[in-house]
Amino acid sequence: MKLVIIAAGKGSRLKSETKNSPKALTVINGHTIIDIILNNCVINKINEIVIITGYDKNSIKSYLDGKWNNLNIDYIHNNEWNLDNGISVLKAKSAIGYNDEFMISMSDHLYFADIMKEVKESSLSNRVVNVGLDFNINDITVN
Repeated sequence: MKLVIIAAGKGSRLKSETKNSPKALTVINGHTIIDIILNNCVINKINEIVIITGYDKNSIKSYLDGKWNNLNIDYIHNNEWNLDNGISVLKAKSAIGYNDEFMISMSDHLYFADIMKEVKESSLSNRVVNVGLDFNINDITVN
């Protein structure tokens, strides 16, 4: 199982919060979003990670350099980062084998290991794709 992380955009909607750094490097509760996602991978025994970079291809790679040595992280640059997210997903095609199972995550979507586990362990026997959603929005708190 691989996880493809889409981290190619400019992040202009959160520019006031991110100060021109990638949204994946936004700190929440003392941890960057990318670290939370990668920790979810460790918990769920997902060791193969593909990160699609774009606008700022160096910041995430520099930040992660030497940090997650227990994961095999490959980087693919999307030079068409200003187009729709689907283009970034297609850029991962070369890193995914023909019948490989993989998951896709946005680099700025915050979720925890239990959601990842649900998607990872779900069956594709009668479907082509599964999407993990949390319908329990009443417990979301914003400070």
